[in-house]
Amino acid sequence: MELQGSRRLEPDGTSTTVGFFGDPAGRCFFALHQPAAPPAAAVLICQPICAEGPRNYRREVDLARSLAGGGIAAFRFHYRGSGQSEGTAPGTIDGMVADARAALQHLGSYHVPIGLLGTGLGANVAAAAAADMPGAPIAMWEPAVDPGRYFKDVFRARVITDLKSGAGGGGPSPARVLQTEGLVDVAGYPITTELVESAARHPLSPDLGEHPRPMLVIEMNARGRPRESVVELARRWESAGHDVRLEVVEVDESWWFGASGRGGTIDTTATATEMLPITADFLTAHLTSARA
Repeated sequence: MELQGSRRLEPDGTSTTVGFFGDPAGRCFFALHQPAAPPAAAVLICQPICAEGPRNYRREVDLARSLAGGGIAAFRFHYRGSGQSEGTAPGTIDGMVADARAALQHLGSYHVPIGLLGTGLGANVAAAAAADMPGAPIAMWEPAVDPGRYFKDVFRARVITDLKSGAGGGGPSPARVLQTEGLVDVAGYPITTELVESAARHPLSPDLGEHPRPMLVIEMNARGRPRESVVELARRWESAGHDVRLEVVEVDESWWFGASGRGGTIDTTATATEMLPITADFLTAHLTSARA
């Protein structure tokens, strides 16, 4: 691959290369996890946005390392204007999709089957980026089924956090602030009108393209069952010929409630113990069968 960066050899024989790719005016940070031998397949990991990124960072790193250990290259990256990437924050979903497609071009040089993982709105990014990749498997962690509802929940988290801290009450709602000022802060991250409007243009269902593909959806909630919106969407996907698998990890993670979450400090170890093997097995099985 024509990627410049700093390479580190891991104890298990895999390697991790970190660097930047893309437009010199706004390059994206990447971390490429490579197996010891030439990879049999590759996976692009599309991170979630804002407060969801730090909460899922360790899980995504651990998944990438697990995939590399199993012979599959894994490519993590930060969208322009986020994380360690260059550019002005925050961006739009359209810009994030463009970054994901640029990353896919680098993975394409391997000439192996490619799968994708997306978390939160990163699932919408992954779906749009893979629209012209027939049959490519996609794994999704807590996907934003309805972007409009997604941001309503984000703003509700802001209101609850403000009330608990004593800072809320009497002021305009986050939605009103966004409408009048074009930007609102939630958990220390700016949410702009451009971001919200661009997300509305990328609902999950139509962005997946017309070709059937295997899909894994993992939900995290204390109810032990998927959201009705996810169940309904899965039914529509299955009717269109997609092979859909739904899984639920019983834990209450509220990513937008600040550093300590809604009910105290969040331990992501438990969810990782369940989520990572399920995701790694799903991607490995479908990517290796595609190669065969």
